[in-house]
Amino acid sequence: MSASCVLLFSLGPVQAFIASGRRCRDLWYGSTLLSDLAAEAALAVERVAGEGALVFPGGAVNDILGKASVANRVLVRVPGDLALAERVALAAKDAVNSKLDAILREAFDRVGRGDPQRDQHFHREVAEAQVADLIEVQWAAVEEGNGGYDRARKRVDRILAQRKNSRTWGPSTWAAAVPKSSLDGALESVLDESLYDGGLSSEELYKRYRAHASERLSGVDLLKRFGRRGSEGANDWANRWEERFFSTSHMAALSWMVGVGRQGDAYMGEAVQRYVEALRQLGPVASADLQVAPRPTEGFGRADGGLLFEGRLDDLAQEAGADDAKLDAARSALRGVIRRGRSLGCGEPGAYYAVLTADGDHMGRLIDSLLGHEAHQQLSRKLVEFASQARRAVEAHQGSTLYAGGDDVMAFLPLHTALQCAEELHRAFGQAVGELAAQAGVASALSVGVAVAHHLSPLDETLQLARSAEMLAKQSRDSLAVVVDKRGGATLEVSGRWNGDDAPGHLALHQRLERFVQAHIADDVSDKTAFELDALRWVGAHGAADMQGVLAAEVERILARKRSQHGEGSLDRAWLKSAGLAADPARLGRELILARVFAAARRQASPNAPAVAGAAAQEVSP
Repeated sequence: MSASCVLLFSLGPVQAFIASGRRCRDLWYGSTLLSDLAAEAALAVERVAGEGALVFPGGAVNDILGKASVANRVLVRVPGDLALAERVALAAKDAVNSKLDAILREAFDRVGRGDPQRDQHFHREVAEAQVADLIEVQWAAVEEGNGGYDRARKRVDRILAQRKNSRTWGPSTWAAAVPKSSLDGALESVLDESLYDGGLSSEELYKRYRAHASERLSGVDLLKRFGRRGSEGANDWANRWEERFFSTSHMAALSWMVGVGRQGDAYMGEAVQRYVEALRQLGPVASADLQVAPRPTEGFGRADGGLLFEGRLDDLAQEAGADDAKLDAARSALRGVIRRGRSLGCGEPGAYYAVLTADGDHMGRLIDSLLGHEAHQQLSRKLVEFASQARRAVEAHQGSTLYAGGDDVMAFLPLHTALQCAEELHRAFGQAVGELAAQAGVASALSVGVAVAHHLSPLDETLQLARSAEMLAKQSRDSLAVVVDKRGGATLEVSGRWNGDDAPGHLALHQRLERFVQAHIADDVSDKTAFELDALRWVGAHGAADMQGVLAAEVERILARKRSQHGEGSLDRAWLKSAGLAADPARLGRELILARVFAAARRQASPNAPAVAGAAAQEVSP
């Protein structure tokens, strides 16, 4: 038998590189760049080691590109000795460096284009050194020997982890006494301070360097803002909308935009056109936001939903240096659009959106339980299939995918589709890996966290909220967790298992939330009901045993008298009691409050949908 080796190739850092960003595109491009570099490494592996050598990702890389993100770890079964494994690793490393150099050159060639003092204003050498110092490429390889592939894989994983923990750090060659990056606070700015001291106007600064007057940007920041997939050329621009990413404000306003667009109202069309003309009068910066959305929305084209918030107008006017008269005209036109939206039953654009994060449970255990590289390749292909389905699901639910690779998903979603998308992703993961997991005897399922945040909250805080939602879901595994961070109120959390094990014999959390959403839409429950029930948490937590009867009676009283004045039904008190919810008023209150948030967005997205009378009393099939 010929000798074989197991090679593990790692690219990083991941979280620090992706998470640093003030705009959605900063986050998207960070994850996209690492995925593209990992794909380049995998392509080099195929060229040197031959087809079939890749284990993770499994299958031909060209078949994966465009369907899923490539993880930052590439596992290879090299059909040869350590010398061949080294050649494969070095070829992959060279491919990554060459790809990064090409991306840097193309991106940095466009930084400051049109600025006659570009060489003075942009410290390019420092910017290139910062990026080169940030991206790490590491690898380890071991011979299979008598223990075979499975033993060698575990060993190479330990060796690479030890290598990372014992690496040495040299002094940076680019440190200087200049302001730090506004995005991560770690790297130095590579934009000269003379830019901000009268070198360029605010509008020119944004146009040439994509920086606001208050922003200081490092080389990594500029790469995220100017980087593109592929090289510059006419053919690349055919898919230029893939280079764009929805803003958080767009996600927040999307439910309203969808509801308005579905009605095809002529008067709204006229109001929108008047607003568009007023925006164009503000200058090129404002006009640019009319053509930034990756996908069009009916009635609004590719306009960014952030234009529906007056605060965004103030920012645009300041960047463009527009006078007060033009700003007032734009405000007046915008108010006309919002008034027409209210008359159509859509209210005003919402201020909240959802960040969905998902992660497979017990994946390490599943990988260890599947023996042989063929089984791992099969699992890898199934994960690529899931990631491809995840991207389609997010797009079908009108969201944007930040990352979908392996068993990980991160996406931005409007509130009216977030819960349905979470359920579809859970189902898709089970269909993709369920059979392999069952064969291995591992309970691997998808835990999903949904964080609801204000569109103006700092992205790093919102991402932390999303991670906390995912961690809450991972506590029980195979679970859904929803965390709502409303401005001016306490953070609200609920979680439950997808199969309903936390409420045996009753509806699972996602089914209960759907039931309560329908109850709110049908006005079968007063908004005050949820808050009065939640207020009973202290009695439930600290009340004496003889108070439980009083507590149950109070819950019954609240449920009996609280109903919206427009509602025709009411909460099914018998069902709530049998489900154990009446005995836990705090949980019932939290779930009703959460459902209210999603119901409001669904009303906006479908203002003319008929209300389902008695929705809260209807059965929802598990």
